[in-house]
Amino acid sequence: MNSAVNEGNEKMKTTPTPTQNDSQVSLEEEKVRLQAEEEAKVGKLEEEKSQMKSEDEEKLRLEEEARSNAETEKNTKLDEEAQLKTETEENTRMAEEEEKVKLEEEAQLKA
Repeated sequence: MNSAVNEGNEKMKTTPTPTQNDSQVSLEEEKVRLQAEEEAKVGKLEEEKSQMKSEDEEKLRLEEEARSNAETEKNTKLDEEAQLKTETEENTRMAEEEEKVKLEEEAQLKA
């Protein structure tokens, strides 16, 4: 019987008490919880970073599109002005030619 008591005492020395075991489990759980929180924060920051990058890319795309549209509009206006100038010059030349022909005809009639 004495050896059974001694054996029981030895087990108690090597076996952690419920409080020690509970505190170890609590520490592990807390460690896991904190790690999960940290991973969630990192994930959220990465998501925000990605969203900001997407927004910046969209903003740049829209700015480039606006520049391109303005350039196209400017070129179209310049083309229209050049076309109008050409037509005006052609009309003026034709009017001068008609006036010249008319004056020549009048000169021939008087002669």
